[in-house]
Amino acid sequence: MFAIVKNNEVEQLVQEGTQFIVNWVTYPSNWYQLATPEEKTALGAMEVVFGEKPDERFYWVSGTAPTIVNGVVEINYTSTPKLLNDTPVVDKNGQPVYVPATTTQSIQTGLKTQYINQIRDTAWKMLQPTDYMDSRKANDPSYTPPSAWLTWRAAVRTQATTQIAAITACTTVEQLIPLTTVTWPTQP
Repeated sequence: MFAIVKNNEVEQLVQEGTQFIVNWVTYPSNWYQLATPEEKTALGAMEVVFGEKPDERFYWVSGTAPTIVNGVVEINYTSTPKLLNDTPVVDKNGQPVYVPATTTQSIQTGLKTQYINQIRDTAWKMLQPTDYMDSRKANDPSYTPPSAWLTWRAAVRTQATTQIAAITACTTVEQLIPLTTVTWPTQP
């Protein structure tokens, strides 16, 4: 991306590979790649550098207005952590908002609940194909499931329980972020 700058103000941002218009002149999509440094300077074309963008899974992110710093146009980001815990929904007057046609107050789901549900879902999907072993054992006392599979299934459950406990104990988004990547046991 580059910017067209006039009188030390950013007039437009241009995505490389797209045509653009300056002073009623249309420039081709490959102009920036082919233009000489002198042509870029004459037109007021400057490189755009982006700051580090926070992870939008955990933060509400917005870009700042482009600023010119040392001959480069910079665009940085501001962020606000997303809701960590479940929170009852209230209207602008602070009154509870209810689920339609019920007397149950609406709840805005926080990140902790979202990731705990994801861990539970992943563990279930991992274990579900081998659930027949437990069912067969319950119906056929002479059946003994392979020990490697029993060990693996127990490890999946333990990993899920441990991860959920760690997420539940979080008090900040920064504590939560590394806990959202789970190293699951490998199937035998």
